[in-house]
Amino acid sequence: MLLQLVRSWRAHAASGWLMLSGTLAALIYAGVVRAMPLAAAYTKPLRNINKIAPALWPTVLLTVGAVVVLFGAYAVGARYVGAAARSRLLRLLVLGLPLLFAGLLLFAYPLTSTDIYDYLFRGRMLAHYQANTFLAKPKEFLADPLLPFVAWKHVVTAYGPLWEGISLLTARLAGERPGPPLEPALPQLLRLLFAYKLLAWLGFLLCALVIWAASEGEAAERRWQAVYLWLWNPLALWETIGAAHNDVWMLLPVVLALGIMRYWMAHQPRVERAFPWMPRQPLEGTLCAGSLRGALLLPTAALLLITVGGLIKFAVLMFGPVVLAAALRRQVGWRRRLALLALAGGACLALLAAAYAPFWSGWATFQNVGDRGTMLNVSWLTGIRSVLLFTMPEQQAEYIASTSGLALLMLGVIAAAWAAWRRPEALIRQVLGLLLWFLLVCNPWFMPWYALWALPIAALLPWPSRAWWAVGLFALLAFAYYVGDGLVMEQFTFAQKSFAREGFLAAAIYGPALLILTWPRREMSPRAATWCLALCGLGMIAICAGFAVRYPLSANSAGLTDIGKLSKYSADDFAGFVLGMATLFGLYLSGLQACRRLPPRRALGIVFVSGALLALVMLGLYPTNAIDVFLYATRSRLLTYYGVDPNAVPLDRFPTDLWASYSIKEWASHVSPYGPLWNLVAAPITALAGDRILVALVGFKLLMLACLLISGWLVARILARARATPEEAPQDWPAPAAGALLLLWNPLVLWEGIGNAHNDLLLLVPLLLALWAFTARRAALVLPLLLLAGLIKYVTLPLIPLAIVALWRRAADRGQRRRLALRSLGLCVIVLLIGFAPFYNPVAIAHSVLAQGQIVATSPASALAALLASHFSSALIIGWARLVGSGALLLIMALLAWRLWRRPQDLPRACFEALFALLMLATLNLRPWYLIWLVALAAVSPAPWPARRAVTWSVGGLCLYAFLIWVEAWWKPGPALIKLVAVLLFVAPAALLTLAELLIALRQRPIVARL
Repeated sequence: MLLQLVRSWRAHAASGWLMLSGTLAALIYAGVVRAMPLAAAYTKPLRNINKIAPALWPTVLLTVGAVVVLFGAYAVGARYVGAAARSRLLRLLVLGLPLLFAGLLLFAYPLTSTDIYDYLFRGRMLAHYQANTFLAKPKEFLADPLLPFVAWKHVVTAYGPLWEGISLLTARLAGERPGPPLEPALPQLLRLLFAYKLLAWLGFLLCALVIWAASEGEAAERRWQAVYLWLWNPLALWETIGAAHNDVWMLLPVVLALGIMRYWMAHQPRVERAFPWMPRQPLEGTLCAGSLRGALLLPTAALLLITVGGLIKFAVLMFGPVVLAAALRRQVGWRRRLALLALAGGACLALLAAAYAPFWSGWATFQNVGDRGTMLNVSWLTGIRSVLLFTMPEQQAEYIASTSGLALLMLGVIAAAWAAWRRPEALIRQVLGLLLWFLLVCNPWFMPWYALWALPIAALLPWPSRAWWAVGLFALLAFAYYVGDGLVMEQFTFAQKSFAREGFLAAAIYGPALLILTWPRREMSPRAATWCLALCGLGMIAICAGFAVRYPLSANSAGLTDIGKLSKYSADDFAGFVLGMATLFGLYLSGLQACRRLPPRRALGIVFVSGALLALVMLGLYPTNAIDVFLYATRSRLLTYYGVDPNAVPLDRFPTDLWASYSIKEWASHVSPYGPLWNLVAAPITALAGDRILVALVGFKLLMLACLLISGWLVARILARARATPEEAPQDWPAPAAGALLLLWNPLVLWEGIGNAHNDLLLLVPLLLALWAFTARRAALVLPLLLLAGLIKYVTLPLIPLAIVALWRRAADRGQRRRLALRSLGLCVIVLLIGFAPFYNPVAIAHSVLAQGQIVATSPASALAALLASHFSSALIIGWARLVGSGALLLIMALLAWRLWRRPQDLPRACFEALFALLMLATLNLRPWYLIWLVALAAVSPAPWPARRAVTWSVGGLCLYAFLIWVEAWWKPGPALIKLVAVLLFVAPAALLTLAELLIALRQRPIVARL
């Protein structure tokens, strides 16, 4: 009794939510009809969202914004529709409300497309003029009053003969007859519009019926979910009935074919042999030998239906090999397979001949197959075409781009057919996978209603699933294309079919769905994870190679420039940088997930080989965002050529030097900001380079490459040692390969460390060696190595007090602490003697350190000073910011020291937090390449949060470049606004993530749990 009450309550709750969603949807659809009624707008030619006057844009934006609400209501309803199997009211709502939606949309103007006018005019050509639409073009009927409504006047039909037959029948039913017109054009136009809308309405309902039939054998809840996912989908409703696209008639036979194959495979045995030379392999689920009807006629009917769909729209024919492979695989013996090939092949050829017979006029009848072969629009292939236009004529670029798409499609068909052969019971999933491969990767010509194709096929799969999330999000973003292309892109200066325009649109529409589909799964097998990791590495190498080719070091080393000047601040280069970096981070994170699912030795090999190749590729990149490597060379030349101390003598003392032009005025009057040990490391490079600046640049880049690989190896060693320590929980520490990948593959580390050749990578070697010594119980080496790192860049010096606390606490007794202090002190003295050589000028080094504290750039303090400059002096604001930041840093250092006294093994995490606080709170001169320190320390930290924060901040650092180089040049805002936006882009994401971590940590405290 209680169970029945619970079920009844759930059913009533589900009905309430569904009623609420349906009411909201009906109100929005009614609003669409009221805003753009068909009866009032149909007489204005080519009136769609791209042609709407600016005065009506608010209405359009409101309409499209309402669609986002529709998708939200759609998702809410999907959560509760499974209860329809137990509630009559819920079933009535699932079926009845879509009839209301469809009835409303019958009277809506097709705001997003004018294809319906092409349909009705070609139907008029067939019925009224008795013309062959495979040969005749609408422009040949200049006297027809409906011609101005047609968009594609200069081409023959784009569809197959079956659609032309359906269109002829519809036109006849709407009153079109041969001979002179019986009434004025506009009433006949309205009649034709409603006829084709009713045709789409009929196809929409039939498709729901076919989905129900194809779901036979599934649980009742599943069947109702499948029907709901089609009937209530906003994209399906709008594009099928609102815009009256013919795609639903293409989908009908496909869904029916898949339903027949599902029914047949559920009642037929699976194959005995994969190939004649293989042993018999009876598989699970076999029922019987199978009748002739089941073995031959049903698969033949399915293949015929695929052919029917292809004779409406040709794209469906790509499913034929996949369905055929599954049908052949389920046959018992090769004799029956040959019989199926003969029967199905003959039937399909006969259908093809019968469909084309009324229109046949020789091979010219097939001209529409190739007419649009090189048409490109809103796809990755259009971006390839835009890039190729720099090196070849337009026609050749379009041919290569479209051929590349066809080659990718063929590879997809082969892969899907092979997958269907191996697992014929997963045919629907293979067909959907091939369709998404086509739509998301290799489709040369995209329109939003193409996303409709995946909906009824996905409805046959379990919900919720990863495929459904991808399809649903793709449908939503495809609808948003109308806003992005018709309204938003028009506000920018992106040229039509430019790489910037097509790249951003393609990334927005396809990127999220691709990310969902390709994100490594938790249940991924080691073999699949190996392929995934290797492909992620290859993808990153290809993108980095593209950057190196676009901004080569060898061709630009003769002078100082940056990525903005090299690209002439073009929108295409901006898009290339943004999309390239976004793809790099996507591959980087996917590789990180795949790496965690691999055995350590196999993963380490792929990580280090790919990391080395990535670094080698970045050697060829010009230092596009910083001239520091030129300053390394010119300052080091002071020591090797003139014999003076770079920490005491500025560059402008030698204005006639051969390399003087490589030091800009901003820095020529400054002494070296680096530690004295850096001068000793850099000297051999400039000494070997002589007067050749390119050799010096390559030398510094090679040094950083070696340091990066050594740092990656040290990360792996530290993690392996930490995971093997008895007092540590191995599951708390990252796998050695994952930690190494976090550093070696990080796009910011590669861009700044190798591309811009910042010496921060050299700093990592002694820093990580110190942490390795700590985990390996070589306590006497920890402080000297941290001091060694501090003599390269002073930033590691604040870590020494934390290390002292951890080492002192971990020492067993007073005698061990005394010995540790004496050994560390002796080694530190040796490090200082080596580091300060040959000048031994601590005063100059102190002045260098103090001078760095006066530089303010891209830090929160700089943004605050710019905002308050009209009320307070910059010196006052900077002084207070320095005081508050230093105080906060000292407080955090004290807390970290207390934490280390309790848990000295947390030194790597404490080092990360100390440098994070230093950069976030106390640093006035904040630069993106400083984040290299954090990425390395996050790689050896046990908790996942440091890695998340370091990667997030890395994204912000590269976003900063996109803003300061391109957006600032186009936008030209005031200095205060520039600094504010730059700091928000750079710092805010990491700061918000840190705040989230703190809130979660507070909620998880034991006292909170007890309360």
